[in-house]
Amino acid sequence: MDEVDFEDSYTPLKPIVSQIEEFAIGNGVELEKGWKVGFAITIKAQLKNKKADVIPKEYIEKWIKLFNALLS
Repeated sequence: MDEVDFEDSYTPLKPIVSQIEEFAIGNGVELEKGWKVGFAITIKAQLKNKKADVIPKEYIEKWIKLFNALLS
């Protein structure tokens, strides 16, 4: 069987979590319960190692808006 890479089917305009779940189902991969927590921890670690100017300003603005909504 040929190996299929997620990056070949990834669409930046769609939510990443649903794409990962669809990819897993379509490729017979079982995601562990709580997989999103490990994913978030990995992404956080990667972001902490990047310089602020590497992260697009639009992402930062969206995150600020999201967290402000969660706090209100």
